[in-house]
Amino acid sequence: MINNHKSVRWRRIFVCFLFFLSISMTLSAQEIVTVTGTVTNAETGKPIEWVSVYDKDRAYSSTYTDKAGNYNINIPLGKAVVFARHWYYGMIYTVDSIHYNVALKPLPKGVQQEMDRRARKGGSQ
Repeated sequence: MINNHKSVRWRRIFVCFLFFLSISMTLSAQEIVTVTGTVTNAETGKPIEWVSVYDKDRAYSSTYTDKAGNYNINIPLGKAVVFARHWYYGMIYTVDSIHYNVALKPLPKGVQQEMDRRARKGGSQ
């Protein structure tokens, strides 16, 4: 009976080992690339500062654009990267390249004014 108990225990340990090995191989198989580019206003062509750039799952990294609208982010190929900024429609791309220039379209002025009004009131009434 004791030998059978030890055998079951070692099989469980072996199965756990294989599980963790497969997970580590899957994670290491994802090629992480540095994606770069510039984010601009789709209507004016001017760069947009402080655009949030992050992977959709929020598992890898995130960054913001600089004053010239430039960004770089390390993310695995095939993952979705999000570009989001207050007063603009967001964009999502699936990473299959290492360079994306993104043009964000501004929200209509009425929507922007309503967002500002609600922010000043401290809520979303």
